[in-house]
Amino acid sequence: MDIINSISFKGIDKLNKANVIQPITNTLAAAISKCADSFESITNKKANENAMLEKILYASDNPYSCKEVWQQLSEKLHEIGEDNFPEYFKFLQNAFKDTGAQFTGRVKESASIMPKLLKRSDRILVGNCNIADTIPDLYGFKLVTTPGGRAASIEKIVKRIESLVNSGELIPSHFINHGKKPYFNDEQVERLVNKGFLHAGHIEKKTGFTGVNLYFRDKFDTTTLELQITGDKTNLVNLKEHLFYNFKTKGAATEHGVVNKELQKIFEAMDEDDIAAYNDYINQCYLYSRAEEIGEKLKKPSLPEGFSKVLSLI
Repeated sequence: MDIINSISFKGIDKLNKANVIQPITNTLAAAISKCADSFESITNKKANENAMLEKILYASDNPYSCKEVWQQLSEKLHEIGEDNFPEYFKFLQNAFKDTGAQFTGRVKESASIMPKLLKRSDRILVGNCNIADTIPDLYGFKLVTTPGGRAASIEKIVKRIESLVNSGELIPSHFINHGKKPYFNDEQVERLVNKGFLHAGHIEKKTGFTGVNLYFRDKFDTTTLELQITGDKTNLVNLKEHLFYNFKTKGAATEHGVVNKELQKIFEAMDEDDIAAYNDYINQCYLYSRAEEIGEKLKKPSLPEGFSKVLSLI
């Protein structure tokens, strides 16, 4: 029964091909039936979720300019995400165990969903699309490598990704290998490309944020999942810096949907020169932290003169 429950479409295809020289077995017949039932169940669920979202969207005569509609849509998407999240979390946690990396995950907050929905409103309102697919990082997962074996851990992660593609447990989409000294080396990038991932090198940042953003679809091709890969040092910078990123992108220094009032006040008081100086400091902190991870020595960045110590990242 374990075999039947875990089998993928790729596994079914291999078993079917084997029937050319071997008669169908009860196990294969049960596996085919189980896979078909699972596919029908999950596609129906996704269709119902999209119907709920469309009902909210078209409740207004003019959804383009109705902020309340987009806010409700964002809240419903987050609610749907929370409902589906445990299944995806359990699958990926198990898939990447024993890689030497800490695994975490989250559902994107509604306050972060809304700006992305508004940015893609034209595509959504044209119709004929799954609204949840316009938020590819609705389900976000992270692998943080730990000291003492980062290179080995990254290689284990890449091999695990290759294995998941080979088994049909995930469908490759694309990845972005950010950083002046990124986590994936050229050989690993080539291997993932050969597995069907698109390497979106044209949008990679080569200063500042260092990490991998990798996207794939679940085995039924119904949901996009994001996997971020980074190191422990750069992750600490990212966790602190993300409040400034949220302020820049959506006007609020939020963490898990809650505004940090102290930082919000500081960020709002910044002029253009202050923002530029802090952005440069952030970039230098990422470079310094990544250098620490790979055993290189760089001068520790200093917080710009006159800045509050609560803005310190390292």
